[in-house]
Amino acid sequence: MTSITKVVIITGVLPLLAGCPEGSGSGQPSPPPSPTPSAEARRSAILEQELRDEREKLGRLTKALAESQRQKSEREESRHRWQVASFALAGGCLLAIFAGAALGTRARHETGPQ
Repeated sequence: MTSITKVVIITGVLPLLAGCPEGSGSGQPSPPPSPTPSAEARRSAILEQELRDEREKLGRLTKALAESQRQKSEREESRHRWQVASFALAGGCLLAIFAGAALGTRARHETGPQ
């Protein structure tokens, strides 16, 4: 046989052999072993602990969310107070300008032409 023929045969047969499990005549996979009661109890305890941990984590996140919302509302309330104060100050400044202009005009008219 030539070397090319050997390579073709080997590459064709090896995947077939690799797909056959050793010692398995029926080709059916064996069922997994059933868990023992102690293994189930251990798994149940682990799952319960994970559940408690997740509930604690949820509680911490809920508290953090409530604190964050409280801080946000405080910031918004503070900003609102500053806005009201600045608008009131701006209105007071406009009144002062109009009052000053009116007083200046009145004083100029009272002095008369010079």
